[in-house]
Amino acid sequence: MSLQGSNNDRPEAPSPVTVANGAVAAGNKGNGTVLSSLSLRLNPNQEHKPDDYEDMQLEFSAVLLSSLEKYLPPTMLNDPRDQKAKFMQDILLKYLPPTERNRAIKHREYRQKIISNYQPRNRELYTLNPTAVFVPSFLKAIHDNSEQSFRNILSEPSPGIFVFEMLQKDFCESLLEEIENFENWVTEAKFRIMRPNTMNRYGAVLEDFGFETMLDMLMEGFIRPLSRVFFAEVGGSTLDSHHGFVVEYGQDRDVDLGFHVDDSEVTLNVCLGKQFSGGELFFRGTRCENHVNTDTQSEGQRLKQQESLLPSGFVKALTSVPFCIFHYTSYMSMYGAVLEDFGFETMLDMLMEGFIRPLSRVFFAEVGGSTLDSHHGFVVEYGQDRDVDLGFHVDDSEVTLNVCLGKQFSGGELFFRGTRCENHVNTDTQSEEIFDYSHAPGQAVLHRGRHRHGARATTSGHRVNLLLWCRSSVFREMKRYQKDFPSWCDECNREKKERQRSSLATRMSVVVVVVFVVVALME
Repeated sequence: MSLQGSNNDRPEAPSPVTVANGAVAAGNKGNGTVLSSLSLRLNPNQEHKPDDYEDMQLEFSAVLLSSLEKYLPPTMLNDPRDQKAKFMQDILLKYLPPTERNRAIKHREYRQKIISNYQPRNRELYTLNPTAVFVPSFLKAIHDNSEQSFRNILSEPSPGIFVFEMLQKDFCESLLEEIENFENWVTEAKFRIMRPNTMNRYGAVLEDFGFETMLDMLMEGFIRPLSRVFFAEVGGSTLDSHHGFVVEYGQDRDVDLGFHVDDSEVTLNVCLGKQFSGGELFFRGTRCENHVNTDTQSEGQRLKQQESLLPSGFVKALTSVPFCIFHYTSYMSMYGAVLEDFGFETMLDMLMEGFIRPLSRVFFAEVGGSTLDSHHGFVVEYGQDRDVDLGFHVDDSEVTLNVCLGKQFSGGELFFRGTRCENHVNTDTQSEEIFDYSHAPGQAVLHRGRHRHGARATTSGHRVNLLLWCRSSVFREMKRYQKDFPSWCDECNREKKERQRSSLATRMSVVVVVVFVVVALME
């Protein structure tokens, strides 16, 4: 059950200049002079309230700059907003090669062309109204903002996988209408859109048609609070970007999705609905980069063989799938749309900041859950004329939110197989890491992006899912300088325990030999 690599799409960041206190040097301040006293702090000023950069024309996400502002030197915190924005963008541009900058400019022009020509059907979706979007129990937990309040609404059926009721039925139906309206416009205008990934052929990237702000709010206000608690070890408290999309599965869509990891620190996956059967998610443990392609256990191999036996016919199903680092979901799903591309960026900003980050701060602190600062939101579709399933993968995120939006379907279960770092992403699956999850409309699953998973075949119906990959630039930068093993990688932890057992056994053998020699000499 090998995972294909996708880290080669990431540019290698240059080594930062450091000063005596270990802070990262900021470079010049407009006049070409390098001032060593102007450097980012290693620890953020949590009491500082950053400026809002939403109304400025920027090279980078406004949410990213607001998050980075807390790391500015004390002497700059009260400077004019435009000066701080230039200072921070100058730092960030050092880490972005010219080819990446050109690609970013072209993508921005692509989004602007969509937003200038596409007429939304439900404009209220593009701003996040919490009472209209979320179920009351979820809102109360976020408002109380404590680990206990989060655990009151969450179930953790497998370590690191959190399931909870999230979206109201009316919101799911409205979002499905908007996605269908967008796809109809794409067909009529003969406009070629970017799909969420190469694994899903049906779906849309939410940021590409206006949902970026909405997804920002979702990540910052709702996902990051959860990730701070439950995914702290993978940057759950520092999520600062996202990739949101919807994907479709069904007879005329993709049927399933291969084994993969997401290109995210945390992934949210929500089923939006429609009628379907099948399509379960399967999880196979968390892996770091070193272990992402290690062998799976016999049970995992058996499950993979079963997944390849797809039914002869499928009814249309629409679902959202997480992203992967060694086989990007962006390259796995052929049907869907990127939400940021057609106007949802502000809404997603609000979702991440106000709802995801509070959760991630508690549950994913070890992977930057409290510093989530960017996102990638998208919807994916599964059905007979869409993608059917999704392969084994990891997401390109620190934290992933996956919500089923609905429609009638069967199948399409998610399967999880353990969390892994880059070195261990393909190591064997342990029995305790095996978990399958069945979608329900409006219900969300939140997990580390490095948690290996896939989506089983949607055997009938039509399923739609919303996904939001939340990322932490702070966590990703810190990983470059990490000397010891990542605590969140199950395989790294097993190797450490094995070394400890081996070392103890060696010491015990030495003690036995010494005792034997002493006894022999005494005789």
